[in-house]
Amino acid sequence: RIQTFRCLTLPIGYNSLQSAYAAFIQITTPDPRTPQMRHSYKLVYAPPVVLFSIPRNTWYNHHLNRSHREVSYPYTLEALGGFGGRYSLCAVVAHTGTAVRGHYTAYIKRNAAWYYCDDGLVRRSTLIEAMSLRR
Repeated sequence: RIQTFRCLTLPIGYNSLQSAYAAFIQITTPDPRTPQMRHSYKLVYAPPVVLFSIPRNTWYNHHLNRSHREVSYPYTLEALGGFGGRYSLCAVVAHTGTAVRGHYTAYIKRNAAWYYCDDGLVRRSTLIEAMSLRR
Protein backbone atom coordinates (compact mmCIF):
# COMPACT_ATOMS: atom_id res chain seq x y z
CA ARG A 1 0.00 0.00 0.00
CA ILE A 2 1.37 3.42 -0.92
CA GLN A 3 1.06 6.20 1.65
CA THR A 4 1.79 9.87 1.19
CA PHE A 5 4.14 11.39 3.76
CA ARG A 6 4.47 15.10 4.31
CA CYS A 7 7.03 14.60 7.06
CA LEU A 8 9.46 11.74 7.60
CA THR A 9 9.76 11.09 11.33
CA LEU A 10 13.19 9.55 11.69
CA PRO A 11 14.16 7.16 14.49
CA ILE A 12 15.89 8.56 17.56
CA GLY A 13 19.38 7.46 18.53
CA TYR A 14 21.45 8.41 15.49
CA ASN A 15 24.14 11.10 15.20
CA SER A 16 23.37 12.23 11.67
CA LEU A 17 20.36 12.78 9.46
CA GLN A 18 21.83 10.42 6.88
CA SER A 19 22.23 7.51 9.32
CA ALA A 20 18.73 8.10 10.78
CA TYR A 21 17.26 8.08 7.24
CA ALA A 22 19.10 4.84 6.40
CA ALA A 23 17.59 3.24 9.51
CA PHE A 24 14.14 4.64 8.64
CA ILE A 25 13.97 2.83 5.32
CA GLN A 26 15.23 -0.46 6.85
CA ILE A 27 13.01 -0.65 9.93
CA THR A 28 10.02 -2.96 9.80
CA THR A 29 7.10 -2.14 12.05
CA PRO A 30 4.14 -4.30 12.99
CA ASP A 31 0.87 -3.08 11.54
CA PRO A 32 -1.62 -2.98 14.45
CA ARG A 33 -4.37 -4.38 12.18
CA THR A 34 -2.26 -7.39 11.16
CA PRO A 35 0.38 -8.05 13.84
CA GLN A 36 1.62 -11.18 12.09
CA MET A 37 2.73 -9.11 9.07
CA ARG A 38 5.53 -6.55 8.95
CA HIS A 39 6.20 -3.65 6.63
CA SER A 40 8.91 -1.17 5.78
CA TYR A 41 9.13 2.28 4.22
CA LYS A 42 10.58 3.27 0.89
CA LEU A 43 10.23 6.35 -1.24
CA VAL A 44 8.70 5.72 -4.65
CA TYR A 45 9.43 9.21 -6.00
CA ALA A 46 11.48 12.19 -4.96
CA PRO A 47 9.20 14.90 -3.54
CA PRO A 48 10.00 18.56 -4.26
CA VAL A 49 10.35 19.35 -0.54
CA VAL A 50 11.25 16.97 2.29
CA LEU A 51 10.63 17.69 5.96
CA PHE A 52 12.57 15.57 8.43
CA SER A 53 11.50 15.33 12.05
CA ILE A 54 13.84 13.84 14.63
CA PRO A 55 11.98 13.03 17.85
CA ARG A 56 13.87 13.99 20.97
CA ASN A 57 11.57 12.51 23.63
CA THR A 58 11.26 8.90 24.75
CA TRP A 59 9.30 7.10 27.43
CA TYR A 60 11.44 5.17 29.88
CA ASN A 61 10.31 3.68 33.17
CA HIS A 62 7.05 5.70 33.13
CA HIS A 63 8.92 8.99 32.60
CA LEU A 64 9.23 11.23 29.56
CA ASN A 65 12.92 11.89 28.85
CA ARG A 66 14.54 14.31 26.43
CA SER A 67 17.57 13.25 24.42
CA HIS A 68 20.46 15.70 24.26
CA ARG A 69 22.25 13.74 21.55
CA GLU A 70 23.78 15.98 18.92
CA VAL A 71 22.51 15.34 15.39
CA SER A 72 24.37 16.61 12.35
CA TYR A 73 22.62 17.53 9.13
CA PRO A 74 24.03 18.45 5.73
CA TYR A 75 23.48 21.64 3.78
CA THR A 76 22.81 19.54 0.68
CA LEU A 77 21.37 16.05 0.45
CA GLU A 78 21.93 14.03 -2.71
CA ALA A 79 19.94 11.18 -4.23
CA LEU A 80 17.35 10.71 -1.49
CA GLY A 81 15.88 7.22 -1.64
CA GLY A 82 18.00 6.32 -4.66
CA PHE A 83 16.48 9.04 -6.85
CA GLY A 84 18.48 11.69 -8.58
CA GLY A 85 18.10 15.22 -7.41
CA ARG A 86 19.58 17.44 -4.82
CA TYR A 87 17.96 19.00 -1.78
CA SER A 88 19.24 22.14 -0.07
CA LEU A 89 18.62 23.11 3.53
CA CYS A 90 16.02 25.87 3.75
CA ALA A 91 15.10 25.88 7.46
CA VAL A 92 16.10 24.50 10.85
CA VAL A 93 13.65 24.43 13.76
CA ALA A 94 15.05 23.96 17.26
CA HIS A 95 13.49 23.24 20.63
CA THR A 96 15.19 24.25 23.87
CA GLY A 97 13.95 23.14 27.25
CA THR A 98 12.70 19.91 28.73
CA ALA A 99 10.53 17.09 27.44
CA VAL A 100 7.39 18.77 28.81
CA ARG A 101 8.05 22.46 28.23
CA GLY A 102 10.32 24.68 26.24
CA HIS A 103 10.65 27.13 23.40
CA TYR A 104 10.98 26.86 19.62
CA THR A 105 13.18 29.03 17.41
CA ALA A 106 13.97 28.75 13.71
CA TYR A 107 16.54 29.63 11.09
CA ILE A 108 14.89 30.25 7.74
CA LYS A 109 16.39 30.83 4.30
CA ARG A 110 14.49 33.34 2.19
CA ASN A 111 15.88 34.03 -1.26
CA ALA A 112 19.63 33.89 -0.59
CA ALA A 113 19.54 35.31 2.97
CA TRP A 114 19.23 33.49 6.31
CA TYR A 115 17.10 34.78 9.20
CA TYR A 116 16.81 33.83 12.86
CA CYS A 117 13.23 33.83 14.17
CA ASP A 118 12.38 33.87 17.88
CA ASP A 119 8.76 34.85 18.58
CA GLY A 120 8.53 38.53 17.55
CA LEU A 121 12.28 38.86 16.96
CA VAL A 122 13.51 38.34 13.41
CA ARG A 123 17.11 39.18 12.64
CA ARG A 124 19.52 38.54 9.82
CA SER A 125 21.60 35.41 10.31
CA THR A 126 24.04 33.24 8.40
CA LEU A 127 24.22 29.72 7.03
CA ILE A 128 27.08 29.08 9.45
CA GLU A 129 24.84 29.96 12.40
CA ALA A 130 22.02 27.74 11.10
CA MET A 131 24.42 24.84 10.54
CA SER A 132 25.94 25.18 14.02
CA LEU A 133 22.67 24.21 15.68
CA ARG A 134 23.08 20.54 16.57
CA ARG A 135 20.73 20.05 19.55
